[in-house]
Amino acid sequence: PVPTDTPTPTPEPATGRPPASPDIVYIGNPTTPDGDPQVNISFDVQGDPATLYQILDILDQYGVRTTFFMQGEWVEQYPDAAKEIANRGHELGNHSWTHFNFSEMTAEEVTKELNDTEAIVKEVTGQTTKPYFRPPFGSRSTVSLQTAYDLGYTTIIWTYGADEWRDGATAQTIFDNVYGNKAPGALYYTHTDRQIIVDALPRVIEAFQADGYKLVTAGEILAAQENN
Repeated sequence: PVPTDTPTPTPEPATGRPPASPDIVYIGNPTTPDGDPQVNISFDVQGDPATLYQILDILDQYGVRTTFFMQGEWVEQYPDAAKEIANRGHELGNHSWTHFNFSEMTAEEVTKELNDTEAIVKEVTGQTTKPYFRPPFGSRSTVSLQTAYDLGYTTIIWTYGADEWRDGATAQTIFDNVYGNKAPGALYYTHTDRQIIVDALPRVIEAFQADGYKLVTAGEILAAQENN
């Protein structure tokens, strides 16, 4: 790139998290600072929060803290559920306001989506969503990636999806898609609104923990990447 007189400042990271990156993240560091294998199983919030509360209870039961990607419209509709996620000690990321396709958005539209979501999440929970953004459907463009970065976000996709939304999905297919693709540093994603996720989650967590894996937040698995 051609040098400019005024360097572009690096967005400030949220406390305790690595700085934002303009690169797409698909995978994290394979081990914790202590050398244990680690993975991140994160959740995109959507739909009725009844199953979300069950998910939170399961995570508590197994001592797991993870990352929930928050959609602004959902937080507006279910503020108590959003607050409960934060109160249980989980990390929050940005999942847009409207859940539209980010590959087709202008920089101005991306900015509004992310800023509006950050504002309502902060208002409701007191927490920031920075520096992690997961675009709906994994959709992105060079415009959305750069705009998100300029706002202080790294765009996170995933290594493997639980695919619980597919026709014919069951607790067993979720187990196969997640634990069946066991890999140190992997980023797995799923959603909060299906009973089969609730049914599969204890078995998935138990299988990873039995193999010595640590289930960590996105911030932890990526902060470790910065430190190793």
